[in-house]
Amino acid sequence: MRPQESQDLDPNILAKAAKSASYGIGLQFTFRASTFLVNLFLVRYISKDVLGVVSVRLSLLYTTVFLLTSEPFIRAGLSKAEKRCWLQTVNLLWCSFPLGIFWALICGFLWLYVLEQPDSSIIPHYNTAVVCYSVSAIVEMLCLPLLVIAQLMMFVEAKAVIEGVALVVQCFVTITLVILVPDWGLITFSIAQLLYTFTVTTLYYGYFTRQLFRRRRDHTFPFKRFLEFLPSRLKDKPFIDNEQRGLLLSFAKQSFFKQILTEGEKYVMTVFNVLTFADQGVYNVVSNLGSLIVRIVFLPMEDGLYLFIAQNLQRGIPIKQQQKDQADLTGRVLAAVLRIRVLLGLVIATYGFSYSSLALEVLYGEKFSHGAGPQLLSWVSFYVLLVSVNGITEGFKNATMSQRQVDRYSRVMLCFSLAFLCSSLILTKYFGIIGFVLSNCINMCLRIFHSAYFIYQYFKDSSYQPVWSHFPSVAMAVSFFVALSFTASSEFLFGDKHHLKFQLIHVGVGFVCLLFNLLVFFISERPLIKFVYSLCYKDKDMDKKS
Repeated sequence: MRPQESQDLDPNILAKAAKSASYGIGLQFTFRASTFLVNLFLVRYISKDVLGVVSVRLSLLYTTVFLLTSEPFIRAGLSKAEKRCWLQTVNLLWCSFPLGIFWALICGFLWLYVLEQPDSSIIPHYNTAVVCYSVSAIVEMLCLPLLVIAQLMMFVEAKAVIEGVALVVQCFVTITLVILVPDWGLITFSIAQLLYTFTVTTLYYGYFTRQLFRRRRDHTFPFKRFLEFLPSRLKDKPFIDNEQRGLLLSFAKQSFFKQILTEGEKYVMTVFNVLTFADQGVYNVVSNLGSLIVRIVFLPMEDGLYLFIAQNLQRGIPIKQQQKDQADLTGRVLAAVLRIRVLLGLVIATYGFSYSSLALEVLYGEKFSHGAGPQLLSWVSFYVLLVSVNGITEGFKNATMSQRQVDRYSRVMLCFSLAFLCSSLILTKYFGIIGFVLSNCINMCLRIFHSAYFIYQYFKDSSYQPVWSHFPSVAMAVSFFVALSFTASSEFLFGDKHHLKFQLIHVGVGFVCLLFNLLVFFISERPLIKFVYSLCYKDKDMDKKS
């Protein structure tokens, strides 16, 4: 029997989505902690110029090709359908491969022949690195259908294990080659990147081969042969579902503008050469440190919430026409996640303002703790607060918008993109490297206001309004203000004194203030704690039953 119609998925979508988010947080912690430790090692062995080319120019090439190709297909493939034809979904996802080749050729040509190339005497092997990073993005497209199918079937452990193993391989190869052959430069990072993508692709195919063998007698598993994971013609249906095709085109336009907004500062650096490669390396190191919590905690939460909403609500259907229980639960979950994100963002903004200089000095040494580094990290900490809100509000909007609304939002994204690029060029002229963070903050505020208005309109006919429920209590707001006052005073008194005794006093003040914030949290946020506990208890109960 061929997998023509969808089988019923696990009804406990919320628990599965929460479990997916927890696996994602574990994966992101492993990934970012490993990358962070590797970077701590690399900044002492490679030049700022090489670091700038790898972290900005080459990583931008890879993310441009991969995200412009993959994100529209992932979002279209995950959208809820009444009766899913698995073969049509597979056909849709495989269309990403030729599109990936197209983008790789276009971007590779631009990176090689249009953009200014680094000085070969300082940074050799640039052309080879561009080819390798382009190939790695194409190779990863080969496993995109399996990645989406794993998410649809709630194989929540697959991504965490596969990408975790691939990351270990990449880090090990990078460190080994830097130590053994330090003169290879960009070749080292190219080999490590290729091995990462080959490992991910190989493990995904191995994982589903194992699933086919284990579930060969499981009638709820819609695939019976490995060939069914490959594109095929259908006798009585179109090659691709018409609804998914329409969503794909809409998301493709939106992804283009979202990529500009997400990596906008890197595009400005790359195209307009407003910073040297060495300064780009400094900016990347500082911004990555500031946004570490975003990648470890925030992104998995966004993925889990998007999966929950996309499988729980019908896209483009008003709240009144949704099932009441599902709509109410979605509103409560959205408000809870938003509130948690705001509180985490406030912690980062409060303590990042006063401990930026100390963090850079301890982790990277004096060459990063002087100059614009500490001030840049302070602004990045505030930017993380805005990101904490935008990731959830925009994710809900993307999961519930109709195709017409997605098309309309693509035009709004175009305006946001133009505003960001213009503000980046203007603000970097007057504020230097910090201008990138300021322009990102302006852009993020615009996106938050637009998404919040959408959520307000979406829930205006329901009994629950998540927009007004995500603000922290007055007690929590006062506690953060008190903490900011004490830590800023400590920074003024002890921050500039490069002596261990004064640094320990400064850290001690922050530790006491953080304990004060936690105490106020447990007293004033009891309803939030109970709700999150009920979700975790439900998840554990589901695991016991399975």
